[in-house]
Amino acid sequence: MNKVGLDEATVKGIMDVVIEKVPLKQMGRAEDVAQMVSYLSSDAAVFMTGADVIMDGGMSLG
Repeated sequence: MNKVGLDEATVKGIMDVVIEKVPLKQMGRAEDVAQMVSYLSSDAAVFMTGADVIMDGGMSLG
């Protein structure tokens, strides 16, 4: 059992359903968010203001 009381087979089943719906066919990772935070904190993003950054693997496209 994991933190939410589900066995591994149930968790895998849920993840498979979610991944099938994500256009990129993968789950986001903490590293993906960290890279975006790093970019937004860098001088490369100095001209960005008030932007919404959606990191959903393309789910919001359709």
